[in-house]
Amino acid sequence: MIASMEKYTFLLFRDDQQKFLDTLGRVGVMDITIGDYNPNQEELQKIGEVSSLGNCIDALTNYGLDRDMSSVMTPSMTSVDVITDFNNASARLEAVKIKIAKLNKEISAAEMWGAFRIGRISQLQSIGIDIRYFSCASKDWNSDFENQFSVSLVSTRGQTTYFVGISRSKQEFELPDVNYMEYKRLSMDVNELNKKLKNRTNELNDIEEELDALYMTLPMLTESLSEMKQDLKQQSIENSSTRAAEDSIVIVEGWCPCDNTDELESSLVDFSGVIQFRSRAIPEDNPPVKLNNSKLVSPFEIITRLFSLPNYGEIDMTPFFAPFFIFFVGICLGDAVYGLLFLVIAFIARFKVKEELKPAMSLIMWCAVAAIFMGVITGMYGGITVEKTMLLDSNQMFYFAIGVGVLQILYAMILQAYFRIKRFGFLYGLSHIGWVMTLITVLSAIVLPIVGIDAFTTSSPLFTPLVVVSLILTIFFQNPKDNPFKNFGAGLWFLYNSATGMLSDTLSYVRLFALGLSGGIIAGVFNTLAVEMSPDIPVVKYLVMFIILAVGHGINIFMSAISAFVHPLRLTFVEFYKNVGFEGGGKEYDPFVKRTK
Repeated sequence: MIASMEKYTFLLFRDDQQKFLDTLGRVGVMDITIGDYNPNQEELQKIGEVSSLGNCIDALTNYGLDRDMSSVMTPSMTSVDVITDFNNASARLEAVKIKIAKLNKEISAAEMWGAFRIGRISQLQSIGIDIRYFSCASKDWNSDFENQFSVSLVSTRGQTTYFVGISRSKQEFELPDVNYMEYKRLSMDVNELNKKLKNRTNELNDIEEELDALYMTLPMLTESLSEMKQDLKQQSIENSSTRAAEDSIVIVEGWCPCDNTDELESSLVDFSGVIQFRSRAIPEDNPPVKLNNSKLVSPFEIITRLFSLPNYGEIDMTPFFAPFFIFFVGICLGDAVYGLLFLVIAFIARFKVKEELKPAMSLIMWCAVAAIFMGVITGMYGGITVEKTMLLDSNQMFYFAIGVGVLQILYAMILQAYFRIKRFGFLYGLSHIGWVMTLITVLSAIVLPIVGIDAFTTSSPLFTPLVVVSLILTIFFQNPKDNPFKNFGAGLWFLYNSATGMLSDTLSYVRLFALGLSGGIIAGVFNTLAVEMSPDIPVVKYLVMFIILAVGHGINIFMSAISAFVHPLRLTFVEFYKNVGFEGGGKEYDPFVKRTK
């Protein structure tokens, strides 16, 4: 749900502004409005420093992901020195990597000619002997060529033979009559290139040691960035505050959650010269949005923030899509063993990761439980289908996925009708109620006879009256304020879009069935490969089986996990959000906090 906000306006003397903002910052519950703000030169410089420091932190964080820093000492440096040293080291690192890549390419091209000394070639050239480099297909090379022509075999690699041609200067080369390719003259031999590569590698290691030391300053950099942002925000608040009475009076506006108003006002009792105005926030004010869900639902706020926060006049969709999201992930993953693996890993990780990552682990645990449930339903355990435990086969899963999709779409439409009634009044929800009634009536008349229930069909006495009444509500109550003719046209257009959209939206849910089925098939293929490709040797057999199973299932789990996250995400943000009438565009609640060491 969205926390209710109170709008505050404070009038105070300019001399009290600094002390007043310090007090608000220590309480840390008020989101202060920043008006028109034109930063001066000093503030522009500070903004640049904040950006540079943030980029440095991100780059160092990425750099340290695959580095062992256990024995690295933390240097004593300022954030400015760290940024300067990091930029220099990064530039040198990239330059050295480019040189190493070039040397490796040159070594690869020179190795085929053997480990000769390039100085000897220069000596031969000085006495009038010219040497050129060639290659041809190995099938075209004949050992008699060395006796018939002035050529010498150097090496054979794969289907290619490399040889050199030798002649006196200014004389024609006598070459075999084959298709050959000539190479440019070598400037350095392999030994010299390897020596240069070793030097560059040592230089690379030295630079990485510098970066390792800089990485250890990340806590200090993060603290410095927080302080700089805090100072910059306070300056922007001070400079953008509205002033009156020849700049002697300052007006400060902001928002505070209703649950924190007592805490805010009790902190301001010492400011006798401050005049305070307070009013309940309304959607037209565009107040910030603070999501306030229970511990059970709050992990799913990660999904909500990936798209857009609801605006203040809307309802938070998090608790409404959460059950469907975890259920969709379970269908896509669809394997009890895979689900158990994710559950164990997320459960252990929840005690190891930072506090801000624990909701993500809780979300994974919920989805893992759903995967275990669906694995039991479909009888899928690590790619092995146990038919005795199977409650739904592949054909039934297809219709099951379609049915779940239709259920979510109808659920979203009912929510939209409820939200419209709550925001605008009962009449504004009748059109959507009518459309839901139409769908439920038609679907019931079609599906019930198929499953063997003949209580309600298209020929039932209630079918036609229900359809007529629901269509009248759908067509003529699009906007209760408009005249019937305008509503009729708008209603027909709504009916056309909704009917065609319903079909495409429903078909989108087939991907749930397809992903679950494909993951199970791939897992089964790797199981078969592990059995059939392992040799009949007692110890080696199980070792090969283990390698094939580990690699195969590792790839399948990785791909299935990505699909099981992305596609339910799409169904949530496209099908569900569209049918629930989600608007979004909310600004997140960001209280002004004065952090102290």
